[in-house]
Amino acid sequence: MRAIAEDIRVTSRPRRRWARAALAVALAVTVPATEVSAQTAYRGQTPSGDVYRPTRRGGGGVGVGTAIGIGVGLGLLIGQGMARSRAEEDAPPPRRRRTVEPDEDAPIKPRTRSGDAPPKKRTPVATAAPTPAITVPPPSETRFMPGEILVELREGGSIEAIARRRDLAVVDSRPIRLIDTTLYRLRTRGNQSVAATLRRLQRERTIAHAEPNWVYTLQEEGVPAASGEAVPPTPNAVPATPSETATPVATSPAVEEAAPASATAAAATTPVAEAAPLPGQWGGERIHLGAAHARASGRGVRVAVIDTAADGAHPELAGAIEATFDALPGVDPSPGAHGTAMAGAAAARLRLAGAAPAARVLAARAFGPPGADGTARGATYEVVACLDWAVEHEARVVSMSFAGPGSGVLARALAAARAKGVVLVAAAGNAGPKSEPLFPAADAGVVAVTASDPDDRILPQAVRGRHVAVTAPGVDVLVPTPKGGYDLTSGTSVATAEVAGVVALLLERRPELRPDEVARLIGETAVDLGAPGRDPVFGAGLIDAEAALARLR
Repeated sequence: MRAIAEDIRVTSRPRRRWARAALAVALAVTVPATEVSAQTAYRGQTPSGDVYRPTRRGGGGVGVGTAIGIGVGLGLLIGQGMARSRAEEDAPPPRRRRTVEPDEDAPIKPRTRSGDAPPKKRTPVATAAPTPAITVPPPSETRFMPGEILVELREGGSIEAIARRRDLAVVDSRPIRLIDTTLYRLRTRGNQSVAATLRRLQRERTIAHAEPNWVYTLQEEGVPAASGEAVPPTPNAVPATPSETATPVATSPAVEEAAPASATAAAATTPVAEAAPLPGQWGGERIHLGAAHARASGRGVRVAVIDTAADGAHPELAGAIEATFDALPGVDPSPGAHGTAMAGAAAARLRLAGAAPAARVLAARAFGPPGADGTARGATYEVVACLDWAVEHEARVVSMSFAGPGSGVLARALAAARAKGVVLVAAAGNAGPKSEPLFPAADAGVVAVTASDPDDRILPQAVRGRHVAVTAPGVDVLVPTPKGGYDLTSGTSVATAEVAGVVALLLERRPELRPDEVARLIGETAVDLGAPGRDPVFGAGLIDAEAALARLR
């Protein structure tokens, strides 16, 4: 009761009216309850001995505490109601929502509850650019062009900006459609080493790939002949200059001197049947080319020879070279002895029996004249450009009579060419039996060729390994040389060109053959040499052109 009175004293006038009413109700309930409580407390007998039974009055029977609690509760509830009413009276009128007709073209926005903060936009997580694939040569590796680096960029990269930051000179660039890239050739300045420069380029996130400009050498060397006599100078030792002639083989007066231009033109029109074959062509006989040519001659099949320039005016090659490509502009363009010899081994057609005398040769120059040591060298930049050109000109076979270190760029180009159905043939190399596998022959998609002599003995300098696929004649093989000459040559180079020609024979008969089918066919029909079965010295054995063609019947 005291609480209600206190509430009446401190409350505003409207609340006081409600509170008084609550107090009256509480008193009305409380007074009778108090009287009944007092009567009930005397629970005894009257003087007459009768039990006293109190008479209930309105509201009787309710305890005093309960009545007081009800009254106080009612008062508080009414007071709270008055407070809410007063707050509602004092509050500003509610704002009406404006009805807006929906716009059908407006984007739909997510609905949010009133008072909620607008949804935050997600900020994309920044991802680091991928690390460039860079090949840094070990200190012991020197088989690359001094100071030269090959670079491929990611989209948006600037070779000029990279060259400025790393103090490099941009020498040249080439689009390589075969692997959908542009290859840049850069050169270091001052005393920068190739290895140190490549390590610094690892911080250039716009670089996709970088490696040294690897060097490859042609695989033809003078070696002891099977008879123990010295082999005549090899084609590599013949300078590629217009004023000099190739060292001829003394077989007949017709080939003792280089033929003049008029004689060369006349020889180009001489039918093959009217020219007497030159003696000493043991290689063709050993792999049964005569019988094979009764079945196929390579007609219509394009064979690319990546080498030095070839002498298309040589009588043996007249009409054989369909197109040429020069990846070394500005370098002496004279026909090279090695390129002429390889083109002849693949497709000679006059007095020599090339492996595929009716094939179309695509002569691609990646190697210049031989150096002071008599060895011609080329680099990845030129080799990849030649391969790209050969595939673009629909070569079905590519002959690569060179060897060197592995290259990431070249490996991708080889894989792309093979995926297009091109059969790749390469020399195992002449670095000796203790050499590591050399490339491109060691590439998994390439037919690696080694060389043997007339007695089926392996070329002593030939590289061994599980990657070696087949063997072909490669000691004292008669080949054409520039300016109408002929010479004997030895090495895995000439063996490679012969195998490329045999592949052309197979593709003439079955153009739909895939590279793996061709490799399997020539391996299964080869004559086993050395240890039974395939071995790291001879591979599957000596290639047999007639047997391979017979399998296609």
